[in-house]
Order: sequence, then structure tokens, then C-alpha cells
Amino acid sequence: MTNRQKQAMETKKLLIRKGRKYLAENGTQAFRIDDFVKECSVSKGTFYHYFPSKDEFIFSIMEFPYMELREEVNARMQEDIVDQIRWFAVEHTRFLVEFGTDFTAHFYAGAFNGTISTSSHVESDYLMEIFTLILGKGVESGKLRKDTPVEQLSQIFSACLRGRSVTWCLSPEKVDPMELTGQIFREMMEPCLSKYVVKV
Repeated sequence: MTNRQKQAMETKKLLIRKGRKYLAENGTQAFRIDDFVKECSVSKGTFYHYFPSKDEFIFSIMEFPYMELREEVNARMQEDIVDQIRWFAVEHTRFLVEFGTDFTAHFYAGAFNGTISTSSHVESDYLMEIFTLILGKGVESGKLRKDTPVEQLSQIFSACLRGRSVTWCLSPEKVDPMELTGQIFREMMEPCLSKYVVKV
């Protein structure tokens, strides 16, 4: 990677980090590109060079933590498989809570109404990818039985977390997302996974 490419990557990361903070404080409805670029001391042209629209920018902000989570998942592969799945479910919840319901609802709405580019991953793809990675490595390492239905479990676990997110967005005053994640893990995810765990 050339110095120019490294600088471009750093500029994009800086905009994403600042955007994350800005949106967490102001919400998506109040987001104005003109105000944001002024606060970041970059030109509007620089912003549009990296992000063709407000929705793509919001998606990039949402996408960035998944890349961080994926790296952390890789670093945790030696841990107990049940602990890995629990850790990921909790960390996924933690970063959504950081964004808040307004941001999370905007992201889901963009995925459904097509304002987010179809060439990009949608959130469910990232969930599937990370669950498939954890479970696949679990099978390879002998922590899970060879007949573990990796894709099916990944779909079930992804659906659990997406359902938690939507439930929280619809009733934020009644739903504690961390508590709900714990319940979903104990009542649904752990029982599904436990039958495939190799006992040592």
C-alpha cells in the first residue's frame, strides 16, 4: 500500500470515527453533511469521495465495528465455543447500544428500502459470516461435532440477534437490549449449540 493509499484509508477511518460519535450524539434525523464536514475540517468533496450518500456513510459507520469484531473473534478462537458465541452476542449488543435506537432503526430501514447500496454487505451478512467463522472453526478444532449444521445454526443465531435489535427499536422504553440478549442466549442459542458441543 502506497503512502497516498494509507493516508486515504486514515482519512476514511477518521470520518467514520467522528461520524460514529456525531451520530450517537445527534441522531440520524439531525445529521447534515454540511455541518459534519465543517466539524471535521474536511471539504464536502472529500466526504463524497469516500461516501456517495448519507445512507452509505451511515452504513460504513455500522460496518466498521463488524470488522473490529471479526478481528477480535479470530483472536479468541482458543476459548470455549459457548463462551465465544456468548461473547459475540454481548459485544454485538454493546455496539448497537452505543449507536442507539435511532441509528439502528435507520440502518435497518436503509437495508429494507434499498437506500443502502446492494453491493455492500447488509448487517445480517456480517452476523452470518461471524457466526459461520466461529462455528466452522469449532468443527475444525474438534470443539463441535463434525455433523454440526454450521449454516443452519448461523442463520438461527443471526435471526435471534436481528429480532432482538428490532424488538429494542420498537419498544426502547420497555426493552433492555443487554438483558434481552442474555435471555435469548440462555433460552435459544445455548440450547441449540450445546447438543453439538464435544464433551471432554
